[in-house]
Amino acid sequence: FMKKRNEYLINQKKYNENFNSPIHDGLLKDYEDSNKILLILNESYGYFKNENINKEIISSILNKKDSYIDFSFGKFKYSGVTIGGEFRELCDKNSRGVDFYSLKQAYDNCIPKLLQSSGFKTMAIHGGGKKFYNRDIWYPEVGFENMYFEDAFSDLPNCKSFNGKCDKDLIPFIISKFSLNQKTFVYWLTINTHEPYDEKVINNERVNCSKFMLENNSLICKNIKLQAQFFDHLSRFLNDPNMKGVSVYIVGDHPPPIWNVQERNKYFDESVSWIHFKIN
Repeated sequence: FMKKRNEYLINQKKYNENFNSPIHDGLLKDYEDSNKILLILNESYGYFKNENINKEIISSILNKKDSYIDFSFGKFKYSGVTIGGEFRELCDKNSRGVDFYSLKQAYDNCIPKLLQSSGFKTMAIHGGGKKFYNRDIWYPEVGFENMYFEDAFSDLPNCKSFNGKCDKDLIPFIISKFSLNQKTFVYWLTINTHEPYDEKVINNERVNCSKFMLENNSLICKNIKLQAQFFDHLSRFLNDPNMKGVSVYIVGDHPPPIWNVQERNKYFDESVSWIHFKIN
């Protein structure tokens, strides 16, 4: 009994440690100056040791530099699961597990709740099911007034790489949420860049992995193509008038789960990537 109790107390301490993510910290400083904020937790968005790959992935954003200001890009060390990435960014907690009830005393300091108290409309969007990780339970606890999961988009097609609605098809809905003349905070958890990678989802011919000494059918190449494809679709945000003035934060939840450790260590830093810019 004492051993289990001590393990519980150790885990409690870990759950309640602050993580100090640059995205979380930057967002806290930004919200007083920005009335519209979009936070994207990008599934399996890691950081490549080859900087040319990192630039290739986001080239569709980099090529539209006249569309935004305050661009910054970086990485930080992190390994964990998606829900850990969520608590890291939403609540600044170094959660290593899925026992979100242990964080309940810290919910008042979560970003959505803080923004809600400052007059923001807060909403969470995810193309997956609401019962996975019990998001329908703890999302309201951290301050989300409105939540949109897979069942809210019954008219949209499914993507099968990791079952849920296709990320690219959610973009018009997300844009519409910024059309209202009010303070708005949207949190979007993506889904399609999660392994296993389905060939039917990958339709990106822009990236040729051979120039990075990678086979085009390798898991790492598929990750590159899917991430590049995601940012290609995301670049549509930059041209829409409803997105004018939106401060955009994009950060990986965890590095890609490439199970071949030797291959993973060869190409990936054990970090996640992050990006910030504000649309003109």
